[in-house]
Amino acid sequence: MIDLVKSKISLMTKIMLLTLAIVILSISISSILISKAVESNIQNEVESNVLNMARVVAEIPTIIDAFEDEEPSLIIQPLIEGIRTSTEGIEYIVVTDLNGVRYSHPNPQRIGAKFVGGDEGPALLEGKEYVSTAMGTLGLSTRAFVPIYSFDGKRIGMVSVGVLNQSIKQIKNQIQIKVYVAALFGIFIGLLGSFYLAKNIKNTLMGLEPDQISALLKERNAIIEAVKEGICVIDNKGIVYLVNQAARKQLKLEGKDLIGKPIESIIPESKLTRTLKTGIPEYDQYHMVNGIEIMVNRIPIFNKGKIIGVIASFRTKTEMTKLAEELTGVKMMVDSLRANTHEFMNKMHVILGLIQLKEYDTAEKYIMDISKSQQKIISFIIKNVKEHSVAALLLGKHTASRELNIHLEIEASTHLERLTGRITSSAMITIVGNLIENAFDALRLQSGEKYVKICIREGKKNVLISVKDNGPGIRPDTIKKIFIKGYTTKEDGRGIGLYLVKQNVDVLGGKMRFGNNKGAYFIIRIPKK
Repeated sequence: MIDLVKSKISLMTKIMLLTLAIVILSISISSILISKAVESNIQNEVESNVLNMARVVAEIPTIIDAFEDEEPSLIIQPLIEGIRTSTEGIEYIVVTDLNGVRYSHPNPQRIGAKFVGGDEGPALLEGKEYVSTAMGTLGLSTRAFVPIYSFDGKRIGMVSVGVLNQSIKQIKNQIQIKVYVAALFGIFIGLLGSFYLAKNIKNTLMGLEPDQISALLKERNAIIEAVKEGICVIDNKGIVYLVNQAARKQLKLEGKDLIGKPIESIIPESKLTRTLKTGIPEYDQYHMVNGIEIMVNRIPIFNKGKIIGVIASFRTKTEMTKLAEELTGVKMMVDSLRANTHEFMNKMHVILGLIQLKEYDTAEKYIMDISKSQQKIISFIIKNVKEHSVAALLLGKHTASRELNIHLEIEASTHLERLTGRITSSAMITIVGNLIENAFDALRLQSGEKYVKICIREGKKNVLISVKDNGPGIRPDTIKKIFIKGYTTKEDGRGIGLYLVKQNVDVLGGKMRFGNNKGAYFIIRIPKK
């Protein structure tokens, strides 16, 4: 058996570690990429903001007019500082003339001094708009330069709007902290998810480790191949995914590739797809496959209430076969012999009484009449029914019918040769015996004339079996149920007789008609080939 000692690292732990590693790696890479993208977006947004602000300031009429005054800074400085302090995220706004002399600055003491940084040349000399990063009097900053033009279009100065890189860095750091916090939260969720996934997989595998599952699979295969019954399993699409050697041998399918093929293409008469649709298990069903009479159990496989497949076990001999033989063969003939013995004893008592009364002539006549009647039926059956077991059955049933005060008429056209083909004596006994017994049961409680007519006639292609009685017939409400296993209208019945008749007729490929016509009738045709 499998070794249930677990390995040092369980499957659940391996799944958790692997899943968690994948989650951490994925989130880490995503966090880095997001951080880079956010940093780039922040930088672009800052550059766009300072450039737009510089453009707005460069077009303010008051500032343009102030360039005509003797002291432009007196007008420009308070106006610019008001704009700067009311605008979030702007560190400084500096307005200069074409010589780079400041007219505004967050530090008033630096007004009148030249602009510092070395990157102002293109704006002052060429009138270009641009954004650059340079070290100014307040520190390293990202700043935009926009030239200022007079109302007549003459370039008269420039405006520079800047944000300290230290402030930009703080904004980026705040965003990164949020990204990393979200990443840690994601890793925590991933940890919970990996634990749930590992637990779910573990439960699905019923707590087994991979090496244990492998051992179980090997043991299962060994057991399946060891049994004498043929085993075939299909999935929920009717595809074969397991067939043992016993099944291949019984069905004469050795050497053929069966796995992965539809069951209907391999064994059309298997009826496994029917079980797949109905979900109803079927036991001890007769089938003729490749000339072999077998019995099969069909059992649906369920998982969480859904059918995921069907398993079938094939057998050549089963308890049902033995029961059928007991019910319809040996048991029937034994019952017939008992009836014969009982009738013989009754007749012996009559003869003994006549002798005691010294009615010798009457006794002699009685004996001769019995002998002639018995000899007549025996001669007829022996002459026309060459299959000994069926002949013995008819003789026994004829005797039993007299015990029940039922007239059993074997029609003159009855003729049956020895059974040597696909129709076995066991099947004939099952069919004929159960039909006659069923007719006797229908007449048992009936008063007045009671008769059963039987005919067994063998033709070139078929064997005809006909049984008719003058009983109450088949009730309309039971006509669809009489062949169901276990169904009976008799208090002490087992509901198996007509079920066995139907099973044997189906296995032999026969056809059956039945109904009511002044009693019940059953007509069966069984092909000889």
